[in-house]
Amino acid sequence: MKSIGFLFILFVFVFISCQKDEIFSTDPESESSLKSAEVKMVPMKVDFYCIPTVFNEGIPVAGNIAGIASHVGKVDKEKSTFMVIGVEIIFPKLLEQIVGVIHAPNGDTFNYSLNLELDLTTNKFTGVTTMNGGTGRFENVSGTIAVNGSVNVEGVASWIGNGMVSNVGSSK
Repeated sequence: MKSIGFLFILFVFVFISCQKDEIFSTDPESESSLKSAEVKMVPMKVDFYCIPTVFNEGIPVAGNIAGIASHVGKVDKEKSTFMVIGVEIIFPKLLEQIVGVIHAPNGDTFNYSLNLELDLTTNKFTGVTTMNGGTGRFENVSGTIAVNGSVNVEGVASWIGNGMVSNVGSSK
């Protein structure tokens, strides 16, 4: 008799646990409201320099990036890159469009594009970097960073920047 009572209790337990609970609805509308988190903007600072590896008519067009940044630390200069995708000279200004990827020491990355204006008489430049996605903690990152810097005679640029970025998560 004890075994029948035990089986009955087990059956009731299984039956109750298998009931569909409306709290855990599979309604797509309710799922999207759970997944949408508030976008949080956080400050970001960079202190970078480039190591040109490819030149076209004396202008650096590709290479590596080194330095430090908020939420990144010291960047992996062997994997962090830049590539010039557009150049226009309107003397005394040189306008460049640059794209690249920054690699954090833990392997997380973020993609960026940079539009800059270089004064050819002073070798100083200003620009805006736009962050647009990546991997790891930068998976859905977006935001802009205003940059100011200079270029030496070897074509090495160094710059600092400040801005606001969103969705910088915790590292995994």
